[in-house]
Amino acid sequence: MGCAPSFAIVIDPVRFERESLYNAAGVCALPEKRKAPPTASEKACTTHCSDLLAERLAIKEARMLFENTNYKELMEQYPKWTEDDINAFRMQFKSFDLNQDGLIDYRELCQVLDEMGDESKEEVRREYFKQVDVDGSGAVDFEEFLVLIDQVTNSDNSGGLGMMCSRGTESVRKLRRLTFEQQLNYGLF
Repeated sequence: MGCAPSFAIVIDPVRFERESLYNAAGVCALPEKRKAPPTASEKACTTHCSDLLAERLAIKEARMLFENTNYKELMEQYPKWTEDDINAFRMQFKSFDLNQDGLIDYRELCQVLDEMGDESKEEVRREYFKQVDVDGSGAVDFEEFLVLIDQVTNSDNSGGLGMMCSRGTESVRKLRRLTFEQQLNYGLF
C-alpha cells in the first residue's frame, strides 16, 4: 500500500472559542459571552487601523475624482479653458503628484518647486499651500489644483507658483504637439 495509512486521520479543527458556548446544532447559545471585551492593545490597533483606513479612502476618492474628470463641467466652470487646456493641467498635476495617489501634499509641492529652481521661503510656500488646500485636508486634489491654476493665470504676483504653473503648462502643450516619432527621437519614451 505504500506510505499512505489505511485508516482515516482525524484532525480536530482549531477553535478559538469554548465549545460550551454552542448547542448541539452549532449555534451560539450565549452570544453575549462569545467574545471578551477588547484589550488595550486591540483598541490601539483598531484606532490605528481606522486612521489608515480613512487615509486610504481619501486617496481612493481623490484618484477616482482625478480619473473621472468631467470635462464639460470644468469647461463650464472655467469658460476660457478648452479641453486641451484641461488635459494639459491633468498632465501637469500628474507630474507634480510624485507618489501618484491623486493628491499633492506639501512635501511634493516643495520638491517640484525646488527642482524648478524656485527660491521662495518656506513661510511663503506654506501660506500658498494653505490657501490652495481649501478643505484643509493637508493635500491638494485636482479640483483645488485647478483653482490654483485659475488664480495664478489671473494674477501677476504669484511668484514661484505662477512660474511653475505657466512653465509646466507650456511644456505639456509643446509635448502634446509633437508626433510620436518626434517624441521617440527626443528620447521622451
